[in-house]
Amino acid sequence: MVLVRKGSSSKRKSGGTSSIASSTLSADANARQVTRAEFMELAAAVTQLKKDSRRHQAVESQLASDQEFASAQVAANKTAMGTLAELVMDKTSGIEQQGTTQLQALQVQSEQRLTDVKLALERLEFRLRHQARDCQALTEQVERHQELMQTMRVQLGQTQLLVEKQQEHAKTFVEAVEYTVSSLDARSTDAAAECAQKLEAFQQRMVDYVKKLDGDTQGEGRIVYTVVTSETIAFSLLTLNCCGACIYPPEPLKALSRQVRDVEIKGKRQTALFQQALDDLVEMRQALHELESLKALVEREQEFREHTRREVSLS
Repeated sequence: MVLVRKGSSSKRKSGGTSSIASSTLSADANARQVTRAEFMELAAAVTQLKKDSRRHQAVESQLASDQEFASAQVAANKTAMGTLAELVMDKTSGIEQQGTTQLQALQVQSEQRLTDVKLALERLEFRLRHQARDCQALTEQVERHQELMQTMRVQLGQTQLLVEKQQEHAKTFVEAVEYTVSSLDARSTDAAAECAQKLEAFQQRMVDYVKKLDGDTQGEGRIVYTVVTSETIAFSLLTLNCCGACIYPPEPLKALSRQVRDVEIKGKRQTALFQQALDDLVEMRQALHELESLKALVEREQEFREHTRREVSLS
């Protein structure tokens, strides 16, 4: 802008000089007298040129001062920008160094965590392998227990059939014994009644005989009565013993008692075996239930660890 204005002022000056020179030349050439109006016009033009020249000089001085101020401001801005650039560089280097340190620490921490996760996964895999082996062993044990339970069921069925047969046999035997005992009771009752009748008849004959002999002699009758009474008592005891032997014969009753005791012992033994088999079956069912619970727990733990492993692998 200054150069443009200088150019315009110089152009104006050169234009004014050229116009003056041309007017002088023209005046010399024409050699005519200048009029007052022309002179006034020329004076006004010169005055205007001087004013324009002073104004241009003032503008040039203002422009020079503005240019110096702008140059100083630019220099100050350059200095400030340099200082700011240095501060920015320092701050950037500090941030970069801090970021590098944090990244290194984060990398070390990440590597440590990755190592911990790998170790945890290895431990989980080791435990899962062992638990899978334990589950396989438990499955085999459950299968063996199931086979044993099936065998026990078969044995229990056979034992139950045998117990039923023994019960039927014992029932039949008891019925036979009861029938035999009832028949023996009836026979013994009849025999006892018959013996009692015979004894009463014999006693009556003896009493009649004693009364008959009592009329002959008192002493002999007393002796005979004593002898007869003793013989009567002995005969009565012998008759009662014989009747008792007929009523309760010892050998068949002992045999029946032994058979009844044997049946009772066998029944108790079979009942004890059956109860023991039932207890074993209950224990096996409880053990199977515990094994199934443990198997379900191991399966849930395996699912949880598999889910945890997937989450860790995804993260």
